[in-house]
Amino acid sequence: MPRLAAHPGGEDAVMRGALAGLRSRRRRETEPAGQDGKGLAGAGGAAPAAPARRGGHVASPRLPALDSARSGALSQALARPSASTSTQMAGLAMAEVAPPTGAHGILLGLDVVTGSPVVHDPFVAYAEEPGFSSPNVVTFGDLGFGKSQLSKAWVLRNMMLGRRVIVVDKKRQDRTDGQASEGEYSSMARRLGFQPVTLRPGGGGVRINVLDSRIAGETSMGVAGQQMLLESVISAAMGRGLTEVERLAVRVARRTAVLRGEAAGDVAHVGHVVDALLDPDEDVAARTPGVGSADTLRGFGRDCGFALDRLVSEELAGLIDGPTDPRLDLEGQLVTFDISSLPEEGPAVPIMMSVIGTWVRAVLAASARPVPTLLVIDEAWHVVDGQFAEVARRNAKVARGIALSNYTIFQHPSDIPAGSPAVAMIKEAQTVVVFRQEKADDAVEVCRLLGWDEEEAQRVLRLEQGVAMVKIGSAPPVVCSMIMSSFELEVGDTNQAMTSVATLSSPRAPTGEVEDHAATTTAPQGQAGDR
Repeated sequence: MPRLAAHPGGEDAVMRGALAGLRSRRRRETEPAGQDGKGLAGAGGAAPAAPARRGGHVASPRLPALDSARSGALSQALARPSASTSTQMAGLAMAEVAPPTGAHGILLGLDVVTGSPVVHDPFVAYAEEPGFSSPNVVTFGDLGFGKSQLSKAWVLRNMMLGRRVIVVDKKRQDRTDGQASEGEYSSMARRLGFQPVTLRPGGGGVRINVLDSRIAGETSMGVAGQQMLLESVISAAMGRGLTEVERLAVRVARRTAVLRGEAAGDVAHVGHVVDALLDPDEDVAARTPGVGSADTLRGFGRDCGFALDRLVSEELAGLIDGPTDPRLDLEGQLVTFDISSLPEEGPAVPIMMSVIGTWVRAVLAASARPVPTLLVIDEAWHVVDGQFAEVARRNAKVARGIALSNYTIFQHPSDIPAGSPAVAMIKEAQTVVVFRQEKADDAVEVCRLLGWDEEEAQRVLRLEQGVAMVKIGSAPPVVCSMIMSSFELEVGDTNQAMTSVATLSSPRAPTGEVEDHAATTTAPQGQAGDR
């Protein structure tokens, strides 16, 4: 079985064959075994009724063979009943292996033990499988074993079903085809006709206003979600939680910023909140119980104001300090947020991921008609701690109510500290895909975290590239060899940087001057103009 490669016998022949097998098996499972309830067991022998399948798996009936010695006539040994003892019949009872999954959903690959298709879709399983209650998906795996390839294929296959897909793209991909470096999902988005949303500090990208009511939405208690998101941003900037007096100051400053913006005919944003924190209105302070004066209110919110001012002036300059960019829209089928340009250190990444996660939840909750939505969080080590961990946890808890499937990708379980909100989120997910872990400790830990038998750790250590253990609901893990189309292989390629053959054209060449030896050859001496 090829690993993450298109089948050589024609374009995507493996996938077409697997789909044909699925259709054939579904017909055998749903059609009656024989006319008037009489099956192939012989005259007068009623075929056993197929049990109602709601998540269970029915073995496919074996059809009688044609007897070549009788010019293709139906074998009499199969067509006519004959007397036999139970001992003799025991020798004829061939073992049958049930398929590992049902036939409804998205094709993942083939079970390496039985060769049967592995088919799964959390949305379909929620409707059909008894006991399946979580639409969330978690993936583990070391570098280079197929996580990113599967995630892009999962995105494409969900889009084929008409679903909305949102991707938070953190992994930067250096390219060798002349295109600028960008998030690794951006090129796929463009191939599909969608423009990626680029978040770039210092301007040049898209701006998101955290006070935009479309982003923050409303909580179930009717309290403005703006306040929760604003506190989350300030808390990340300060590196600690807010005190009660600081929360009060931020709440008053937010209201003041909105009123000042309306009076000036402007859209309130965090820059206005900074002004209100450091320069509160005297009459507003006087009306606030327990405050009494503008000086007191300024003292309550001074640290918050300084921290927020630093964010909009430095780490998040050009990102949250103005109205939301009108180009930003979640109504399209695919939205990719490219945050690969944000600095790894500092609060920029977790803050912007918190803003995006909050916006996604608010937009879906406000939809008149729920559209099943896939939210992909790649490089999910940001989920394990900090403000975004809490946002991701809230999204996971309300996923069923807003038709949201969170697809979260981790590398190693050892990256997740004990007590992290990510632990509960992982344990609640009922679809888990585990690619190879190179280290024995990581293999053991992933099995412990997921509640698998310790013996499975040895299998995790030996998984080949493109092969993963897939755990669906309460069923035992299935070892699945992933099937990819040629297009999925192409858009999922993340090896361009490591396979580049470009070199410096001269030891004294200026920085950035390179020569691609794949398209350029060195001319012989005296023929410098001939290439």
